[in-house]
Amino acid sequence: NNSTRSDKRSTLRWSPDGTWLAAGASNGTVLCWNPHMPIRREQQPLSKSVNSVSWSPNSKIAVAAFVDKQVLFWNLETGSIAWERLPEIPTMVSISPHTAQLALATEKMLFFGRIGDPAPTASHPGQQIVAWSPTNKLATLDKDDDTTLVIWQAY
Repeated sequence: NNSTRSDKRSTLRWSPDGTWLAAGASNGTVLCWNPHMPIRREQQPLSKSVNSVSWSPNSKIAVAAFVDKQVLFWNLETGSIAWERLPEIPTMVSISPHTAQLALATEKMLFFGRIGDPAPTASHPGQQIVAWSPTNKLATLDKDDDTTLVIWQAY
């Protein structure tokens, strides 16, 4: 096989309604498939490697975090918008299943905003990982001790 690592898939996530799968690649490509029908959408590389993908609660928008300090909001029907020139490389992105609040982790910070915001609207010291629960709780690791879990309840 003559393929290169430039298109290696690095992350894979189901949409909340189970109708789509999104994969991010090391070359910056984001692919979305509907495994039940012959439908595939592809966002050509805008950037370098994809670190993380997440879905909006309605399964219409895939969000991808890139190593070149960008986050892409990709609406499968209408196109995309991006948060560009973030202060740090995003390592993980997660979307609240109830409020469409986005949490973006970098090595030192957490950034927050809503889908459609032109840029993050808040930040907090944090860690490299972040995840929303189905009950709208946000989990991350303590910024000084990555063995200490921190849980926040969103309202």
